[in-house]
Amino acid sequence: MLNRLFSASRTTRLFLLFSLSTFGLYSATGWGQVAAGPPPSRMAVIDIKYILENHQRFKSSMELMKKQFEAAGKELQDERNQIVQMDKQLSELNPGTSDYNQLEERITRMKADWTVKANKLKKDIRNQESQILWNVYYEIQTETKRYCEQNGIGLVVQFNGDEIDSHRPEEVVKGMSRPIVYNAAQLDITPWILKALHGGARPAVPAPRVGGKQGVLPPRR
Repeated sequence: MLNRLFSASRTTRLFLLFSLSTFGLYSATGWGQVAAGPPPSRMAVIDIKYILENHQRFKSSMELMKKQFEAAGKELQDERNQIVQMDKQLSELNPGTSDYNQLEERITRMKADWTVKANKLKKDIRNQESQILWNVYYEIQTETKRYCEQNGIGLVVQFNGDEIDSHRPEEVVKGMSRPIVYNAAQLDITPWILKALHGGARPAVPAPRVGGKQGVLPPRR
């Protein structure tokens, strides 16, 4: 009887020792952390301003829009110059006369029409510019999503990579208000997204940085 109890106790002690050692092994290798959830996701940064300044199709679209509205803008300017000349003519007439009243009424109508046309032109420009911006931003989002899914990146933060001119106080103030104080160069995915937007290859993994340059891409600055 005592022998059986001793055997059972010894077996229990061996099981406990094995369990504790196994727990230590899981903890040391990180396996015991599975229940706590997935590991933190990788992060990256992107300079949207830099992309817009160097996105060829975006710049072409904005230039085309500018040319489309130049004719309407010139027409408005001509009408405004005509109104200015008529105002000068009005100042040379005697108030209360028939000629004065007729010219004043005509000028009033022209000014009202000009204001309506100018407001419509401004609205059309804002709407078209907004649509162009949305289109390119959707492209940036799409390529960024594709890149992040390929490289296991879970969060992309927008930042401004422009250098701050210490001799311009307004730039210093703006620079100090930037949310990102520092980021490692390899976190900047801006060159890769811009390359994809221009129809270049979409690398699944960033090339190693050599001599301050990331793979074969030219430096951003």
